[in-house]
Amino acid sequence: MEPSMNNLLGYWLKITYRHICNYLDEQLAPFGITNAQLGVLLLLWEKEGLTQKDLQEGLGIRAASLSHLMKGLEAKGLIRRQADERDTRVNRVYPTDASRELREACLRITAEGERRLTEHLTAAEKEQLLGQMKQMSDNLK
Repeated sequence: MEPSMNNLLGYWLKITYRHICNYLDEQLAPFGITNAQLGVLLLLWEKEGLTQKDLQEGLGIRAASLSHLMKGLEAKGLIRRQADERDTRVNRVYPTDASRELREACLRITAEGERRLTEHLTAAEKEQLLGQMKQMSDNLK
């Protein structure tokens, strides 16, 4: 049996990813940020002072892509970079007060996106799917 697009898991992962990105971009537009920028902020709200390398690995993106995101967030006054106290070659990244003001609204939008994404799944199915998605991601590293 030849594979068809309709039977390829990668195809459906891509389609689902596009749907959630579009939803988030639409909901975040009034706040002047994109879903990609939100990823950086979510990591920083969880743990301030991450390095750019930490952010790159946490988001699974290339350095050039992160650099673009960081420039946009800095221009909007949502993050600041600061040289590491022990190693001035390393920059640590911190959310600003302006980004902290967006946190609650962004977390509500994210939670609603997750709810919509998984609304027909049981808690056990969500947990199983999350484990499977992590495994698939690890398979491709």
